Amino acid sequence: MKKTWVCLVLFCLFLSGCAAKSNVITPYQFDSNLKIDFFLSKQEIVEIPDEVLETMRKQIQEGLSEQNLIATNTDENVRKVEILITSYRMRPDAARLLVGIMAGCDNIKSHVVVTNSETKKKIGESEIMIKECAAWGVSSQVIAAYCEGVVNYLAGKK
Repeated sequence: MKKTWVCLVLFCLFLSGCAAKSNVITPYQFDSNLKIDFFLSKQEIVEIPDEVLETMRKQIQEGLSEQNLIATNTDENVRKVEILITSYRMRPDAARLLVGIMAGCDNIKSHVVVTNSETKKKIGESEIMIKECAAWGVSSQVIAAYCEGVVNYLAGKK
């Protein structure tokens, strides 16, 4: 019975550790009638493989599409969103499995700014970040959790 509780606690810690966190700078008032046009980029000093950046772009696009929030060419008043990756560190999956926490932690941090396309006024600003130190799992799970955090912020979910 004691082993079951230990396994349950470890599993819960694993699930809670792989969630994106948001540090809201300017509160964002979500409006489901306004669509989103987003741009994902990285700071010059941030080293992130192009294929990872493209994966993030696709996952955010898919998440926003599922929420019916992607702007089309016919939408007039849209919200412009600039997502700037400010920090990226991902352990190789093999190192994560072989040495676990001794390999360090994965982290992705970005600065998200939402502006009104007509007034050019900033209507929302947040830092979205994820930090994962668990020995199990793979980098794709960390990236997916980060992208889900961005989509949740833009979709007005806490």
